[in-house]
Amino acid sequence: MQGAPALSNTRGRTGAPPTRKESTLYLLYFTLWCLVTVAMLWDMRRSHRHSQAMLERIETSAERIAASAERIAQLTAEVLRRTPAP
Repeated sequence: MQGAPALSNTRGRTGAPPTRKESTLYLLYFTLWCLVTVAMLWDMRRSHRHSQAMLERIETSAERIAASAERIAQLTAEVLRRTPAP
């Protein structure tokens, strides 16, 4: 005995409309695809915002380091100016 032919093969040749079960599966697959796509987009957005926040923190740290270096240079110049020459 041979098994029943695959559903996709018979539907494709006859051009019959999908059954209720097939329509439900198509809707389920489409819904899952939409959910996965939205989740991926949301995660990309969240990752981008996280990266932007990190870059802002790095930029702020760099500005603080530059200000500290400038202050150290000023203090060094002041100490050298006050130190008597030998």
